[in-house]
Amino acid sequence: MARLPYISREEATDEVRGVYDEFHEAGLTKFIHQAETLAHHPPLLRAVADLLLAYYHHSVVPKRQLELAVLAVSARNACEYCVVHHTPQAVDSGLTIEHVNAVIDGTWREVDAFDELDRAVIAYAEQVTADANRVDDELFAQLREHFDDKQVLELTMRITTCTFFNKFNDVLRLDVEPIAASLFETATGHQHA
Repeated sequence: MARLPYISREEATDEVRGVYDEFHEAGLTKFIHQAETLAHHPPLLRAVADLLLAYYHHSVVPKRQLELAVLAVSARNACEYCVVHHTPQAVDSGLTIEHVNAVIDGTWREVDAFDELDRAVIAYAEQVTADANRVDDELFAQLREHFDDKQVLELTMRITTCTFFNKFNDVLRLDVEPIAASLFETATGHQHA
């Protein structure tokens, strides 16, 4: 159970309702508990919403690689909320549930279906999460073979923002929204516990 009450649309100010509408229009309603929690501090809700909407509307990194990175980070940080939310998105990006599970359980190096870019992205996400000071030049160069400056910047922002959300979701014990649980069940064939 969440440690802070969610601020529903009915309880929200007009300003907060406007942000909820933006979440809805961008298809981010499945993450509404984050918004309903951030609504306790509307300027922070606005700032986080602006970041998420910038990601949503202006992404330059292919969805497959973004989802690989987010799953790798969320699995290493043991954030069930994000793993549940991003598993269906990863499947929608063309990954199989076997690929997703290999990233989550850390056996992705044993799966032949990942190409050179996939492997570089997953390794980068894991290393940034484990110890950002130890990202070596060789790993960074592998990313640079495939991504330009803007893409490397976005991928790095997404990875580090994901750790922020992992910690935020877990310490405040956000509940998985019913829509996210349903999407997870459809993608995996398993019910979210």
